Amino acid sequence: MAFKDLNSVSQHISTKDSHAILRQPQVSRVLRKLGFFSLGEPGSSERDRAANILIGYIASLHERFSHTISFNKPIHKKAHDRFDRFLSRHHRHFKRTVTESDVEALNPLFSKKLDAAPLGALLQITNQKLNTSQEDWEKLKYWASYTCICFLMCHFRYVDVNNRPVLMPSISAGLRRLRLSQVSPRYQMVLHELSIPTDFKDFCEQWEQLYEAVNTKHDDKSEQLSNSIAGQNFNTLKLFFESFWHVEPSKRVNYITGRSKITRSSTLDKPTRGSVERVRPTIRYRNIDKEQGEEVAAEAREDYQLFETDTKQTSEFKSQVYLQHVKAQAIAASSLRNELGHPCSLNTINHRQLLLVLNQLDISECSKSRILDAWLLLILITGQTHKTLFPALLHKEVIKNDLTIPMTGRSITFINNRRLTSHISAHQSGLLDEQKNILRIELPSSITEIFRHRGSDTNFISEKQLNNRLRTLCVELELPTITSNQLAAWPFLYLSRRAKNRTAAAATFGMQPSEWTPLYYTNFDVSSLRQQHSRFFELLFNSADQRDLAKDFSRLASQAKNTTGLYGSTLRIRQNRFIQILSKFRDYINNLKLAYKSGQHECFRELHNAYTVYVLTSFQLQTAARPVSGIIESIGQLDFSNKRIFLQDKEVRDGVSRIVPMTAHLECQLRDYIEYLAATQGELAARGNRLSKQFLSQLKGKESLFKIFEQQSSDDWRYVVLTNSAVAEYLKELLPLPLNFARHMVRNFLNGQKVKTEIIDDFMGHDMEGQMLFGKYSAHVKSNTKPLISALEAFANQISLERLTAPISLPDTKILLDETSGMPAVVAHEVVERRETPTEREKRLKKRHERDERVKSYVRSYIGRELPRLKKCDGDDNTLNEMIQDAHEHIEAKYTGVKYYAAKEELVSYIDKLNNAFGRALDIGKLPTKIAREKPIRSMLSVNLADRAARLSELLINELPQTDNLTDAELRCILVLISGLYGGLNAPTWLEVLLNTDFRERSNVLSLELPDRAKLYWISLTIGQSHKVNEVDPDGNSRLTRQVFLTAPQLSLVTALQSRRSEASELKLSDIPKLLAENSSLSALTKVLFYESQQQIPIVKMLKYGVDFTAQHTQGLSVALSHTAMGEIDTFCLSERQFIYALQPHLNTVEQPPSIDGLQVVWDSTGDSQTKGNSQRSKLKKLLDVKSRNVNREITKIVKQTGKRGSESNVKKALAALKAEFEQVEAVNFLISWLINHMEFQNNKISTVSRYHSAITLNWLVATCTRKNLSSLSGDEFYELYNEAIELTQPRTEEDVEIMAGEREPTPKPDLTSFKTKEEKAKEKERNKERHKEQVERNKKQVSSQNYTRQCFQRFHNFLVQHFNLPRMPRDLVTMKNNRVEHIRVGFIPHELYEAVLAKLPETKGCDDNVSLMLQCITILAYRTGLRISEILSLRLKDVTTHPDVWVHIKINEYAEVKRGSSARKVPLFLLLEPNEIKSFKNWLVRRKRNSRTNSELLFCYHDTPRVMIDSWVVEQSVVAWLRALSGMKSFVFHDFRHTALSCFQFLVEDEDRLYFDFGGRGEFDVEQLKDSIFGGHNIRVDRYYALATFAGHANPSQTFKTYMHFSYLLTHLKLRRSNVVLTKSFVRNLSGLSDKMIANIIRGKKKIKRPSNEGEIPNLLPPHEGWLVAVAESERRYIRTVKQQSPITIESATDLMTIKPGPSEVHDILMCVTKGMSNEKISRDYEVPVKVVECYRTEARHLARKQTARDNRRLIKKQSKAKSTYLPSKPLTPKERKLARLYINGILKLAAENGASDVLELIEYFTNNVYIDEPGIRFDCVDKLNWFVDLLSPVISLRNWYIFVTTSKAHMSDIDAFINRLKITTKKPEVKIKKVGKPDFYLRLKHPNQDDLRRRGSLYQATSMLKYLLFMALIMLSAESEF
Repeated sequence: MAFKDLNSVSQHISTKDSHAILRQPQVSRVLRKLGFFSLGEPGSSERDRAANILIGYIASLHERFSHTISFNKPIHKKAHDRFDRFLSRHHRHFKRTVTESDVEALNPLFSKKLDAAPLGALLQITNQKLNTSQEDWEKLKYWASYTCICFLMCHFRYVDVNNRPVLMPSISAGLRRLRLSQVSPRYQMVLHELSIPTDFKDFCEQWEQLYEAVNTKHDDKSEQLSNSIAGQNFNTLKLFFESFWHVEPSKRVNYITGRSKITRSSTLDKPTRGSVERVRPTIRYRNIDKEQGEEVAAEAREDYQLFETDTKQTSEFKSQVYLQHVKAQAIAASSLRNELGHPCSLNTINHRQLLLVLNQLDISECSKSRILDAWLLLILITGQTHKTLFPALLHKEVIKNDLTIPMTGRSITFINNRRLTSHISAHQSGLLDEQKNILRIELPSSITEIFRHRGSDTNFISEKQLNNRLRTLCVELELPTITSNQLAAWPFLYLSRRAKNRTAAAATFGMQPSEWTPLYYTNFDVSSLRQQHSRFFELLFNSADQRDLAKDFSRLASQAKNTTGLYGSTLRIRQNRFIQILSKFRDYINNLKLAYKSGQHECFRELHNAYTVYVLTSFQLQTAARPVSGIIESIGQLDFSNKRIFLQDKEVRDGVSRIVPMTAHLECQLRDYIEYLAATQGELAARGNRLSKQFLSQLKGKESLFKIFEQQSSDDWRYVVLTNSAVAEYLKELLPLPLNFARHMVRNFLNGQKVKTEIIDDFMGHDMEGQMLFGKYSAHVKSNTKPLISALEAFANQISLERLTAPISLPDTKILLDETSGMPAVVAHEVVERRETPTEREKRLKKRHERDERVKSYVRSYIGRELPRLKKCDGDDNTLNEMIQDAHEHIEAKYTGVKYYAAKEELVSYIDKLNNAFGRALDIGKLPTKIAREKPIRSMLSVNLADRAARLSELLINELPQTDNLTDAELRCILVLISGLYGGLNAPTWLEVLLNTDFRERSNVLSLELPDRAKLYWISLTIGQSHKVNEVDPDGNSRLTRQVFLTAPQLSLVTALQSRRSEASELKLSDIPKLLAENSSLSALTKVLFYESQQQIPIVKMLKYGVDFTAQHTQGLSVALSHTAMGEIDTFCLSERQFIYALQPHLNTVEQPPSIDGLQVVWDSTGDSQTKGNSQRSKLKKLLDVKSRNVNREITKIVKQTGKRGSESNVKKALAALKAEFEQVEAVNFLISWLINHMEFQNNKISTVSRYHSAITLNWLVATCTRKNLSSLSGDEFYELYNEAIELTQPRTEEDVEIMAGEREPTPKPDLTSFKTKEEKAKEKERNKERHKEQVERNKKQVSSQNYTRQCFQRFHNFLVQHFNLPRMPRDLVTMKNNRVEHIRVGFIPHELYEAVLAKLPETKGCDDNVSLMLQCITILAYRTGLRISEILSLRLKDVTTHPDVWVHIKINEYAEVKRGSSARKVPLFLLLEPNEIKSFKNWLVRRKRNSRTNSELLFCYHDTPRVMIDSWVVEQSVVAWLRALSGMKSFVFHDFRHTALSCFQFLVEDEDRLYFDFGGRGEFDVEQLKDSIFGGHNIRVDRYYALATFAGHANPSQTFKTYMHFSYLLTHLKLRRSNVVLTKSFVRNLSGLSDKMIANIIRGKKKIKRPSNEGEIPNLLPPHEGWLVAVAESERRYIRTVKQQSPITIESATDLMTIKPGPSEVHDILMCVTKGMSNEKISRDYEVPVKVVECYRTEARHLARKQTARDNRRLIKKQSKAKSTYLPSKPLTPKERKLARLYINGILKLAAENGASDVLELIEYFTNNVYIDEPGIRFDCVDKLNWFVDLLSPVISLRNWYIFVTTSKAHMSDIDAFINRLKITTKKPEVKIKKVGKPDFYLRLKHPNQDDLRRRGSLYQATSMLKYLLFMALIMLSAESEF
């Protein structure tokens, strides 16, 4: 079907607007919102059929009436084009012609759905009015359809006052009024009076005339038009059509509620490129939720979030999905940082800075900003945004979901409207306390009075006004900008990390339970909340010196004591009643027990059910487990040894689990229940009852622990899993409460105990992302849970939760229970992973899998049924892409949530398969990215295996025989077991390496002292073949190494193996049980290493999870350290050499200091570098700077010397010279070194080197021209860099190259729609096949041509790895296969070396005092804060705040090369730097601010180029050169400062403060304040690693651990040395071979071990075990190599540079002050230089001003400026000139200092006498004098940078050659200017550094005028040199 082209109708609309392609929303999504897909039963084909009929009917109307449409706005045309395309595509697939009768037949489907499907309800109404023609009625229906569909595309998202998405009221009301005009007599006037013109425009603009005509006709004279006859009948229609006619497109909506959940929004405007939308998981409220509570629905949410990105559509499936995933992860990480409120996040307001802002707020009557300040205080005090407070003040209240927030003149009130039927019925039965739920927060009268008296003035303050006020305050105070929304969020974020109960803070500041789940379960005393609120703000305003407000809050706090009431959960169970019910229940069970024992066996089922329900109730009251079916799916979830329970109680979020402690009461109760099951099984088995098998399955862990008898009929009973419905039925009379009552009771009790909120939240399963106690990066330690266990025991006592013993005694001859584990002895724990019947969770997973498969099957069938051509790829790309778009729209309209994701995933993968099969490039479309929560590391199996590890430890301690009698293999096995249990070595990979280590060398064990004098003993392990490496040996072989720090048991075994000279073995970890079982003396250990079936346990996993046993007995071992021990977290330690140097650094004497003199770029001047032609390579050269262009040209010249005699040696020399010139430029140095290596060591010919040069040089220079610090790149980053370089010269269009060069914009591709005949389609199909074949051939050729370039780059990088110690790439460039080798660079700079570098930096050659101070400050920041070099160098003055403390803000700015959004952060400099360091930094800051014009200038820069970043390689080469020279270690790079800082901060995370002081070289200070500034308060510990990642600028701790934390293993070892495991005497004796006398002395704590003990019985060895370690080391010292400390040299501390020499630019500023008439004394004070120096400057400047020519004219001052008495040289114009001038001046001063000032002064004197005011150069008449001049300056200014300017007459042209031929400068060709008469005049000029860009037309060269500046400034500065 073809439709009318509407371009002619909308000529007034711009071409750009009319051709715009809109991405969102799709028409099908709009139709879904209008209810088109809600007709019929869910899932039935009837829905699709009905929707197709309705759409087909609109299409038929569109064909008839589309010519009536006209447009008023550009957006109308955009929307109509999409509307037209959609109907066209639908008509092609649904070819049936739809009539009005077809639509009328759908009438039964609209029953009870008139409001849900308003447009469909209108379309199925036929014309019943005689005064309206059928054509007019159908036209009216078409206009209504067109209006509402296009209107929704303009404003897709619309919410009510409760923020719930609804259909736009004007649309639903308008459609309803049109429908009722046909069926309701009340609205018959509508069609009777309504005029239906020919054109839609006339219809939309007729309403004023219609109103006037109708009201005149009916004589209506109402004052308000809306109340008139016309208004009552036509208002809704008028609003409907007029709103669309005057529509403006809606802006993008990112609304934030609670915890920053960003909702999905849509717009007709083209979305921002790369923008990300988050779809919040919806809470589906069901009928049961109204009864049981919304928390049931809230906790049933899917455990992931969906993201959609508006990225460019592509046919590359993997790249598209990867890109979307990366962006989604970035937004998720950003949201998480905002939610956690870490102090270093830019979105978190600093407390002390907030106090300064509060101090400036003035609400006194005379204040001009009184109203604005009152608003800001109101926002802060209430914690509500302007968006909430504005309607609350305007309408007196606002409703947010279940929360009503009214505001009166004196208070803000939070009313919880939740009224659950189950709570109401329980309240009526007397089980609950009062149901009132009101929290009124009284406000200070000084604020409320303003709002009461000012009325409308205060109400209509906008958010923009508030933000402007805050911005003004922050600018005045020199603080970072604060917004009103940040101000509203601050109280809760601050208190959530510092207050005892953050849930109370959430309630106080009006958060809803849907935003903060713990609020569902908690109720608070209103008086307590009000007092806490008032006391907090009283303290805050006292600190801010707002005394009046503080007094108001003090008064409010006193008044709050008299307040009564509760707020929060309405399930407030009366404790006395509950105790009575429990007691009654126990009595009932005891009576059943007595009856059963008396022989009444018919009550067995009831007894079992009652006892099981009671045990389950006790279980829930002690674990707060959610009421889910099959809560204990296996007995293996119980860990009696470590007193833990594994819970997985989320109905939906199956991946989420948690581990809760097992209290003593619960342990006894569960043991009793297991004993009861065992006894019952024995009795039933004795009777031959078949139920005994089911009880045995329970005991073996094959079925759920809690099962009951359920009656099916009168005599039929089944033994089934105890489900929620069964529990509810059983307790409905006894305890009529919601099934989650236990969670309410436990949470409320714990809130009043001394338990941290983070512990409670995790225990309840309410933990936030990043705050899971057993999360991957959790800093939680077990000792923090002790208060929780005590509180749960107290709760059991308070509610009289008594233990019920087993109703049936355990027969002596039946199943026995293991004394250690509490488990039945027959339990075979392998069934933890293998069950005979599926668990309840597995059933749920199966249902979801089946649901997803149904959705995917539907997608495939839809494509086959509706889009058969797409299935066969029959058609051109445009046609097929339209079909794909249809499929996407259909899915978006049909599915939501999980089904939507599954359908999209299937469609996208289907299209990708089509592309691969048919060689097409079809757009795959968008696939939402699923970002799941972090999955827990521990599983049911892990808990079970940790239990076995505990029992294995007990057996080892008590049953281990003498090790002398064991074989080497058995000894190795014992070493592995002990390392896994007591050594913190649990990673299977490293355990296997340890198992097979070669112990023949005696020097395997090394020893040295820590700073606290404790001795370390370790062995180094190495893995040769690993996908991740941290060390490269001298031969270029990469390997993975780590130190294994030895505890006393490990050291004993290692030395024993060394004494035997045990050779390396080839054992496997899985062989350990079998090897130990072969020795009868070790048979005791096999009790836990084999199952009952004699199958061995998974020993590898047991050793891995054995760390949980270790953590139970180790004080302070965090969960994250446990995970590093397990190998779950990638972390890499220092190499052995680096580790030894970190602990025992030594310094070398440096005779030749490093120099930065040669780090300057010399520009070329030949002028023949013009790129010719339009080739791709020529255009790429435009991307190079002059330096790189010169390098490329020089190499090309050098390698062209093929065939000449001696050419190879010449090429080598030329390349070596070029390398020396650019040695400090890493990219050039790497490249030339590689080329030289090919000629010198691989004997390649020049032609081969030339090919290599042609293949990669240009690509390499273009790719690296903007890259600095290549040495710090990772393997992945090098891989990306090479691919980027290779792609530069891939076959691409000319347009692409120009776009890349920034020369032009891409032209949009035309949108072509073709209509072909069958013959044309057949030909197109054949062409597609041919095109596919051609494409395959082209791809083969392209791969072949690219392969050589890839090979060259691969060889190049192999060279860099071997010779420059760079990391290997993870994948091979040529084969594109994954090498699985990633080089992790490690490094640590000891503080002694750091201090030596600071002291030596002023000695760097080429550094003046300013540069030295700057380099020192940069080094201080890098070492103390861990900032990246690019972040330090891009800091601006405004990024540093000094009030009240010094903070540095890392932001994206015009200078920054910030890696990603997560890099933005702030750093508390005032706590990280030592006092002398902060003094130096402030000194530099003061100097920079004094010399700056704006605060947008760079912090670290040269004074004369404040907006030009200094080159990072200048910093690195000076600092790194000192690092390497002083240490003698060539592996140091500047990035090691970052490694050092973050490694030291890990000590703070783990509360090892002493190690932080020792390793970081810090003096004593308040370290707790530093922790608060980085981690955010003492109340939250669990997310410290996330806080440290924020501090480091990482999205999560993964990168922080992997790359920067090198002491994780050391920390684990030091904590394990404080283990509290009690060892037996026999264990110590048998393991170490020490005598009883030695052991006795160790136990007594004596240092000497020679004298025997007189005591008889030797007790056990209590922790700590340091004495044993020392004794073993002493007795086995012949096997231990002690690392000796080298003799250190002493280096004085850094020179105090508070008074330094001024640089050239500062001297120029001083001279400027002199010319302005300022006194010497004032200049001396302002610039901190002696008065004598200023006088010297003044004197020399006066002397220069008096210089005259032979004609008595001033040489340096123009005639009109003769009045000037002081000469002030003009500064160079361009930044590059100023930079070079500074370098040249410093070089001349250095030349004068080294060779004497006389020659330099003579040179400047000659220049002074031969320079002219208008000439940039110097006149020479003698060639010898000129050569002397340039020779003397050659160490500073290259001979290549000079040229000769000649003025001569034509008659004397021949005289020029004689002069030129004797010149020493390299540019021989002069620039000649012809004059009328006279001999030649020769002028020596300096070339301009940007001469290629500034060259005049017809001139060879462009001169710079800076020669006068640099020579005269050097003269002036030399004049004062003696004064310093």
